[in-house]
Amino acid sequence: MLHADSICLAQRLREISLTLAGGRCVHLIGPNGAGKSSLLSVLAGVLTPDSGQVSYNQIPLDSLSPADLTAIRGYQAQGLHTAFSLTVADVMAFFASQQRCPDVLNQALEIDLFWSRPFNQLSGGEQRRVHLAMTLAPLLTQLNAGNGLLLLDEPMQGLDIRHQHSLLALLQYFAKRGNLIVMSCHDLALSARFADEVLLLDQGQLVKQGKPADTLNASLLSEVFACPLDVFQPVVRQIDQSRP
Repeated sequence: MLHADSICLAQRLREISLTLAGGRCVHLIGPNGAGKSSLLSVLAGVLTPDSGQVSYNQIPLDSLSPADLTAIRGYQAQGLHTAFSLTVADVMAFFASQQRCPDVLNQALEIDLFWSRPFNQLSGGEQRRVHLAMTLAPLLTQLNAGNGLLLLDEPMQGLDIRHQHSLLALLQYFAKRGNLIVMSCHDLALSARFADEVLLLDQGQLVKQGKPADTLNASLLSEVFACPLDVFQPVVRQIDQSRP
């Protein structure tokens, strides 16, 4: 269980308290600048809040060493950049201590298709898939045992539709084994379909927490995103204001 108590971060997060249980895939949604990346960084123990505390299974994150944190949680930031012409195989070996991509990850991310190619010559979506594999692979023992914690910042950025769905299906599979998955997402339709729980953020505050059917509310979303929205579960779409 992941618990945050009155988290504050200057100009980014304001008095956020929440409790997230294992066995769920939780989506963070909200407009740009709402605080999604900052919250994920704090929940991962990467950023220290100005006030408040985060604990995982009743252990404060600030009491854990970086090695202890790495052993229990996976964290993926938005980008990975390298100026070196390392192959995907070299990247996986160096960053994830993997000589091959584990089958369960390769089935969803298809890393073997460009295993021997230079990472910095891949498309943005291909680099994202490698980045995801690097994040997930070291935590597979924990994930298979059902006691892992994954925090992913826009993991679907740059992915085509097929790989978006295969990734989300993989994350659902891990959640059903008992793991806690927390990820930011900009596609409300995918959150409606794949999330077990949705956190709606705006201006550094937690506006709503609940099931997709409760959180993806047309009136609330229209107010937060400052954009008229219709909600047809499981699809959320922008209103065409030109139609009669």
